[in-house]
Amino acid sequence: MQQPTLGSLFAGIGGFDVGFENAGYRTAWQVELNPVNRAVLADRFPHARQFEDVRQWTCPYQTGHQFPVKLMPPPSA
Repeated sequence: MQQPTLGSLFAGIGGFDVGFENAGYRTAWQVELNPVNRAVLADRFPHARQFEDVRQWTCPYQTGHQFPVKLMPPPSA
């Protein structure tokens, strides 16, 4: 059985991603604007690609497969 894969928008420091990985998923990519948070993501998820800006991001996996994406709105200011 193939391991489920996910991508993460507005990833923060990857709390939800850790939960998904503990449940058997593998994080393929993450998008996070904050450079400190991206450094944490790179340390926690060395196998995942990190991207900086969701406004300039395009899915790196245009294979016809569907990937679950955790989509949560950014916190209100």
